[in-house]
Amino acid sequence: MADVPNLDPGAYNARWHDLGSRIAKALPLDPASPAAQAYLDEWQALLAPFTAVATPEMMAGATSLYDRMGEWQADQPSPFPANVWTFIKAAGEARGAAA
Repeated sequence: MADVPNLDPGAYNARWHDLGSRIAKALPLDPASPAAQAYLDEWQALLAPFTAVATPEMMAGATSLYDRMGEWQADQPSPFPANVWTFIKAAGEARGAAA
């Protein structure tokens, strides 16, 4: 993760695990639904410290990393399952389509 000042990595990671778990329990969920969009808002808020310091290249790299989660998840656990990542991307696409 980028060097984000005043961020407790352990607490931040725990928040990702919590959000990922809550989303996983809510699935399946229509990505365009109000509940899905609320999860997307929460996801973006949690991501905000990173996006505040990340370059576009860093953001693209993170997206690519999680798009390939199946290649590395057995060796390095993710704070959220692959189906949650797929859902969040779909929720973002649904928001973009509605705009």
